Amino acid sequence: MSDSSDSSDSSVCFIIYGIGRGLQLTEGPINQMISSVSEEHQVKVYYYINNQSHIDNERTKEIGVLPKIPKNVFLGAEKVLISPELKSYKSVLNTMKQYKDAHNDSYKSYHNLLLQLRLLKFASAEINLVSFDYIVCLRDDILFENPQLYWKKIFKAVDNNNLFTTFYGWNNGISDRFFISNPTVAMIILNRIEKIQEFLESYDYITGEQLLFYITRKFKISIASSRIKISRVRFDGRVYNERHIIAFWRPSEFLRVLKSIFKFYF
Repeated sequence: MSDSSDSSDSSVCFIIYGIGRGLQLTEGPINQMISSVSEEHQVKVYYYINNQSHIDNERTKEIGVLPKIPKNVFLGAEKVLISPELKSYKSVLNTMKQYKDAHNDSYKSYHNLLLQLRLLKFASAEINLVSFDYIVCLRDDILFENPQLYWKKIFKAVDNNNLFTTFYGWNNGISDRFFISNPTVAMIILNRIEKIQEFLESYDYITGEQLLFYITRKFKISIASSRIKISRVRFDGRVYNERHIIAFWRPSEFLRVLKSIFKFYF
């Protein structure tokens, strides 16, 4: 790990995760991000994949065979295939099923959330995070409207134990589709699967956004954010029509978003 004040010597770890959904649209912009960062930083890319051949998600209207993941996806990222099983987290899933089904899909979304968070748990255990200055973690199915981010400003913001993300899509929590942080914060965020049962002691249902918010409060992690538009891509190439607005009708969330914007710009 270098002196992060010298951006040309600093190192950045990209952790990409998912099931290979939407790569026909998302790989290009994500590669642009990686290339942009590598111009001034040392970069290492990891791709953690739930190794499944089919998708069956009635809520998102995705049912079918997943496309084969290209051999040299994400500029030759180190691919790690993980079996999509929840043997060690069955008790957690059973606990989740005792609470309200937030998406009314027979708890399939809870199952998928666990699979997703389990990938991040694996990543935190296998990657030597502290050997990097910055961690960029993102889903493989998100499409950036403009992948040319203000990296110098973002990295400066996360030097102070802040978590950086977009100010869209907080959904009563904090947007969990991508984040940028230092290794210390990343280790906490990547292991949030371990706090699900604790979270449910205070809430009657769970979403990824609310769990992330809970973790940042518990560990006193501040949020910095800016206007970054991202959309989710379905396995057949459909782009989900995201609502890129700040939820001003939820006053507490609105104030938290404003605070995070101030944290980034000032």
